[in-house]
Amino acid sequence: MNFFKKRTKEKNIHEEVKEEVKSVENQQEEEVVEGKKYKIHPFIMYLFLAFILNILLETLSRHSLIKAFAFIGKSPLVFIYNAIIIFVTLSLVLFAKRKVFATVFVCAMWVISAFANWIVLCFRTTPFSAIDILMMRNVMTMLDKYMTKWQLVFSLIGAILVVLLLVYLYIRLPKSKSKRRPFRAAAYVCMCAILIYTLTKVAVKTQTVSDNFGNLAYAYNDYGFAYCFSNSIIDVGISKPKNYSQDTVEEITSKLHYNKDEVQFLTSEEAVTTEVTTEATDSKDKETTTETTTETTTEQESKVKYYTNDKATVKNPNIIVIQLESIFDVKYMKDLRVKERVMPTFSKLKSQYSSGLFTVPAVGAGTANTEFEVQTGMSTQFFGAGEYPFKTIMKRQSCDSMAYDLKRYGYATAGFHNNDATFYERYIDYSNLGFDVFTAMEHMYFLQKTPRGWTKDNILDNLMIERMKQTEGRDYITTISVQAHGRYPKKHTETLYHNTCYFTGEYEGDTEKEAAWEYYINMCRETDDMVRDLIKELEDFDEPTVVFMYGDHLPSLTLKDTDLRTINLYQTEWILWDNIGLKVEHKDITAYQASTYIFNRLNLDGGLMQHFHNEYMDSADHEDYLNKLEMLEYDTLYGEDYAFDGVNPFPKTNMTMGLRDIVVEGYEDGIKYISIKGKGFNEFSIVNVDGKEVDTKYYNYQTLMIPVGSLDDAKEITVSQVGDDHIVLSTSKPYKIERESTEETTENDSVPAENEAQ
Repeated sequence: MNFFKKRTKEKNIHEEVKEEVKSVENQQEEEVVEGKKYKIHPFIMYLFLAFILNILLETLSRHSLIKAFAFIGKSPLVFIYNAIIIFVTLSLVLFAKRKVFATVFVCAMWVISAFANWIVLCFRTTPFSAIDILMMRNVMTMLDKYMTKWQLVFSLIGAILVVLLLVYLYIRLPKSKSKRRPFRAAAYVCMCAILIYTLTKVAVKTQTVSDNFGNLAYAYNDYGFAYCFSNSIIDVGISKPKNYSQDTVEEITSKLHYNKDEVQFLTSEEAVTTEVTTEATDSKDKETTTETTTETTTEQESKVKYYTNDKATVKNPNIIVIQLESIFDVKYMKDLRVKERVMPTFSKLKSQYSSGLFTVPAVGAGTANTEFEVQTGMSTQFFGAGEYPFKTIMKRQSCDSMAYDLKRYGYATAGFHNNDATFYERYIDYSNLGFDVFTAMEHMYFLQKTPRGWTKDNILDNLMIERMKQTEGRDYITTISVQAHGRYPKKHTETLYHNTCYFTGEYEGDTEKEAAWEYYINMCRETDDMVRDLIKELEDFDEPTVVFMYGDHLPSLTLKDTDLRTINLYQTEWILWDNIGLKVEHKDITAYQASTYIFNRLNLDGGLMQHFHNEYMDSADHEDYLNKLEMLEYDTLYGEDYAFDGVNPFPKTNMTMGLRDIVVEGYEDGIKYISIKGKGFNEFSIVNVDGKEVDTKYYNYQTLMIPVGSLDDAKEITVSQVGDDHIVLSTSKPYKIERESTEETTENDSVPAENEAQ
């Protein structure tokens, strides 16, 4: 009996074990099924996450949740398209082992970019784009002009916390337990890439979005942050036109009446082979220049000509082009009322000399793009979204420009800018634009600063006159001012002038806006004084001269089209002053047509772009004109130089930084310091001992101070001009140290009791 009970009990136990095993197997099967379901879920989850993230990005971009939902309601297809772009970037997570962290990281990058856009739009009208990342080095040197000390501190703390949080999440978030399948992930990502490529083609073809941003701010509003920012990363430079070929370029240039042999230009510094100097046989050349023919071996085995004349003929005037930072006549503001006339000199010149409206490619920012258009005759509208050619192609490519065209006439060429030489890479770009000399704030003296930290413009007129006195012949000078640059204060700020203003209408009672405009108009007045002083000096200067001046863009004061009367957001003004009796005319022009206008008024034969504009800009088919312009820009900057028979005839010049030589003449030993004696020193001067920088204190124009002992066993001393971003711009010739003993010192320390540097 007990035996049967025992067997029954064992049987029951066995049955229970079988049931438990079966239960475990069923559970494992369910987990496998759940696992298979989970492999589908990420796409659903990422798509849902992409939509949520897109709402956040648009809210930050538009500074308003309501405006974000208004955008969704107005353009639902565009919103969905932007969400799919974000979804595609999230699909890259499939390659990661730490998928949770990778998801957080991708989301963080999107949010950080949108937050950067939110901050940028607080300071300027142009949104944040990929090119701004390239300018980070420059931005870091000027943050104090845009942010208070506390804002800088909190921003730094915030950035550190974000980095620490990402590091913490990387450590703490779990790794994926599933086996990595890179081929499957690659297949999924490829499918997503094909999807977004197809959708983009369809969206552009149906004009749901555009791939050509005439106005970056409008594009961000119309097409969404994700698409526009992504486009700014991918779309750089000028895309190769579909019909680009030698025949197409020659068809365009065949109608231009210019001599390619004369347009081709090589400086003597760049000539690398045997030179044979001859008298020019052409009668025109006999009057104006000495011609040197050089047989130069290039990739195309081409023969080119270069000119070494140092003086322009007396019949041509000096040409000065001044780009006035953020300057425009506030009479165009509808509801702004000012106590006194803001720019009396500017207004007087407009009434007495040729002038007109000036269409520029930017608003609130983008100084360098207006500058590029004026100097080259090229339009920036064909470049990538938000791109600055000065930061991309012009760093490595020389091209036809006003400076090169005028060098053929024998003009000496010089550029001035009372801000950092490295900003927008001008210290590189200007040598690719044909300038002999470039002088920025690092090579200027006795600078004064505005309450916002920008250099005042009152230094510029004296520099231009100094340059003209240095040369025997004619000068081409381009000057970029900076004083009226934003950011503008939101509370009353003491300035040299005390002009006040107030608003009626929409902004009535807005004290912050009134304070910003009050500061702006007083900066404009000081810039106007610089123009007044320059014109007065030129009237007494015994050389024919013309001055073409213009505003580079409207100020970054959150302007809307509805705030303005008779002009739009992309219009400023230009004036052509002269002392040679030019007939007064009033005409509206674009920035990229400015050089053509100047050459035409002075009866000068310009280069390729001037001949092109003269031939095509008055065409009834404006779209065809722009297409041809894009073709030539691509050819000369990115293509095969078919317009110049396959040769780039504009090599980089051997440009000098600064008008004055920096010279080390000796030193004096002291108890605490050694005085480095010479001339041309300023606050940006750094002493080098045997090629190594040493701690340097600026005393005055002729004296720098370094710690005692710095010259022990030293062989030579040089002085470099170094910007805030630590880039060396120029270095003096070495001073050889020759002394019998390093132990002798003077009785008195070399450091004076009071700094009398100025």
